Amino acid sequence: MVNNHRVHEVIMEIRAFIAIKLSEDIYEGLGKAIDDLKGTGMQNVRWASPRSIHITLNFLGNIHTDKIDPISQQLQDTASHFSPFDINVTGLGAFPKMDNPRVLWIGIQAPGTLSLMQKEIDSALNHIGFEKEERGFTPHLTLGRVSKSATRNDVRTITEKISHLNPIDIGKMPVDQIHLYRSNLLPEGPQHSILASFPLIG
Repeated sequence: MVNNHRVHEVIMEIRAFIAIKLSEDIYEGLGKAIDDLKGTGMQNVRWASPRSIHITLNFLGNIHTDKIDPISQQLQDTASHFSPFDINVTGLGAFPKMDNPRVLWIGIQAPGTLSLMQKEIDSALNHIGFEKEERGFTPHLTLGRVSKSATRNDVRTITEKISHLNPIDIGKMPVDQIHLYRSNLLPEGPQHSILASFPLIG
């Protein structure tokens, strides 16, 4: 009975996701891009901290820590099917559309390997009880989010600025591993830490 109680005590809930970490050159380029965008005078945009930006492959949400091992096993197996590849970080856009910007992003130009890997991860996680992603996979890096308090003039100005600044070319980076992250939501913003890494060795 004592051992069972101890097991229950160490199992807790964490917020987790699977993502690709960016290279130092890309982080620096994103920092400059965000500073440039801030300098255009856009109002009511919550800008991301460059170091918190990543390419999300699958958002797991809140999970129990006893799920980390089976998730890791699936990720290790999936990563072994793929070889390293390069991506380009370029372009500038907005979700859901340019004339109604809510999320500002820089795009990812990647070979089909990236989407295929994301689909395999989604399928592998489904085998251990996670629901498949309903939204299609659109690789991007979130630079900022337009505040709900933004006026129509704010939104119109943001649209005009984005259109005039496009395209932004940050550069190329290799993708040679994927990571399982833990995310802590803090008052100053989310803090991400890597729980495990899985090299692409296919």
